[in-house]
Amino acid sequence: MGVSVSASTAVLLVAAMISFGVVYSAEDSAQDALMHAQEPMTDRQQDMLATSMQINLVYSVYNETSVFQYSNITVENTGNTVIELANIRLMVNGQFTSFNPTILPSLTSGLWMPGEMVVLQISDELRLDESNRIKVIAGNGVSDLMVYGGS
Repeated sequence: MGVSVSASTAVLLVAAMISFGVVYSAEDSAQDALMHAQEPMTDRQQDMLATSMQINLVYSVYNETSVFQYSNITVENTGNTVIELANIRLMVNGQFTSFNPTILPSLTSGLWMPGEMVVLQISDELRLDESNRIKVIAGNGVSDLMVYGGS
């Protein structure tokens, strides 16, 4: 009876160690896959935390006979990331609006560097006697909102 009990115990011990090895390697593989899946999300969150912008100036331009020409919205990149102008969206009073961007002092590429100002020229008249909600949105979702005009 002693040999059979010892042999049974040895078989169970070996089976338990093999089972533990299989479970451990599966858990390790799943944990590794989860960490790799979270890396892009972490990168996006870091990018969003480093992105910031501020609408500084809004004005409409008229000719010498007081006929409306265009409106300008001046926005500063106050963050630490480079923003692609192709990914910028502009909303005026809840509607997406097309614009012509110009980086100050001059547009040299489609990239908006930290500390630079960009002028977004639109064809909509923004009047001081009317309330206008202006929102500039970066490609990663970071935005700035300004209410211009109104009382």
